[in-house]
Amino acid sequence: DDSVWEAETVIKSTLAGLHKEFENVQLQLVDMPPISHEYMESWMAQITRNADALLLVVDLGDPGVLDAVELITEVLQEWKILPMARLLTAEEQDALDVGVVPRRALLLGNKYDRLASKDNWDVLQELYGTRWPTLAVSATHGHNLEALRRELYTLLDIVRVYTKAPGKKPDLTAPYTMPHGSTVDEVAAT
Repeated sequence: DDSVWEAETVIKSTLAGLHKEFENVQLQLVDMPPISHEYMESWMAQITRNADALLLVVDLGDPGVLDAVELITEVLQEWKILPMARLLTAEEQDALDVGVVPRRALLLGNKYDRLASKDNWDVLQELYGTRWPTLAVSATHGHNLEALRRELYTLLDIVRVYTKAPGKKPDLTAPYTMPHGSTVDEVAAT
């Protein structure tokens, strides 16, 4: 179906465009094949476990969108990945089962411009809106793409650190990026 191919091409090119600088920080998105019980690439679990954050993309025009979200959560659980809305405290991390990795996640509904999408979006927000941050976009029409860039940056929970040599002006072109709450010693160690 040409419309499916066109929509996939638009979202991929849009996401590729997000690989550029945002807030003076380089972000990289890894476009993964869809999650499916029928077939998945063997490397997908490890790439996902190593990600800094997860963008859980679903098709809002699909009548089976709720099943898609459940499939994603089931597979992530099999991979011992816990998608989270926020960072865990040290105590919460200690309470996780052995081998489970928490990852901040954003539930992204694409194809918001489709007819059934608004109803599906309302249901998704009602069921999952307290579990993860959510955002609806239309890659074809450009709806909420700037908000997506901002949400991705926020999701990573990083700070920019600009350094300067003694007696010189600060270098404001290439900051170090560190997790929120990092210390000056941790920056110096990089």
